[in-house]
Amino acid sequence: SWATLPVAYHSSNSTGRYTPEQLRTLARFAMVTLEKWTGVDAYVPSATLAAPSYESPGGLYGCQRGSNLSRCGCCAEDAIVTAAAAIKRIDPSVMTVAYLNSQIAYPWYRAARDVAAHPEWWLRDVRHPGPADSSWQAYDLTIPAASASWKASCQTLVRSGAVDSCFADGCTSQYAGPPARVAALAAAKRQLLS
Repeated sequence: SWATLPVAYHSSNSTGRYTPEQLRTLARFAMVTLEKWTGVDAYVPSATLAAPSYESPGGLYGCQRGSNLSRCGCCAEDAIVTAAAAIKRIDPSVMTVAYLNSQIAYPWYRAARDVAAHPEWWLRDVRHPGPADSSWQAYDLTIPAASASWKASCQTLVRSGAVDSCFADGCTSQYAGPPARVAALAAAKRQLLS
């Protein structure tokens, strides 16, 4: 019935931090997934945020240049934990979930620093959902160290005590390589998620 319909929240406040009133509203949901833009204004440089849109050149989706993440800011994980902890203080029974992409190492995440420092972990020939000039790095999950880095980012979030689980986006491959390589990447991703 509509009276007992399970509802959940999966989004973020990309225009600022959650207000106390917004947090009280979120605490009414049984489950809250905090997306990649949570609290973005607190850690992304204002020049990056001042771009006409996230997709425009110099905007958030175009902030990374190879291993250089200086225009991207850091760290989404901290803002997610802060918001999740505030929700838990209102209602500890709310299941809080942190958004992670299982393919793209979004450059404003702390986890991206590990990936940026290891070009040998970068998956090549990936169709990025960002603007044409984006150079986001994607995890090559067939490399055990790259897979371990992704796992560690989720485990760190959960060990915070404020986050109950991780939402793994990007579960279908955007890799445009040879079929055998696509199959190997799919198998590595299944192993990661298990």
